[in-house]
Amino acid sequence: MSRFEIFTRIPLFEGVSVDELFSLLAKISLDFESYKEGDTIGIKGEPAKGLLLLMDGAANIDGQTVQAPAMLDYTHVYGNMQSYDKDIVAEGACSTLCIDSTSLTELLLSSQDVLCNYMAMLSNEVNK
Repeated sequence: MSRFEIFTRIPLFEGVSVDELFSLLAKISLDFESYKEGDTIGIKGEPAKGLLLLMDGAANIDGQTVQAPAMLDYTHVYGNMQSYDKDIVAEGACSTLCIDSTSLTELLLSSQDVLCNYMAMLSNEVNK
């Protein structure tokens, strides 16, 4: 599966057509990073780099394994608490994509679907 196809399986982009997704992603900065087993992806209390997506492989978040594709951290992009609230460690080889706040804002302003998905995800997180 290509990285582009992975985007279509991420909840943030649910309902976004392939053509729109391609257009949206072409406008923003995408920061991909690769990790190996045991590498630290994020440390509780450290500044969050932005919206963090697991593109392939698996990560451990405070004792729970998360399989790609998944959103590792999306609640700490804006506001006063822009730091990780959990430790995130690679379980084997994996890669992430970070979308910084400027790029995320561009996505949210460019697509009503992405905006609604993000707001729903944040609302669900608050209601946990």
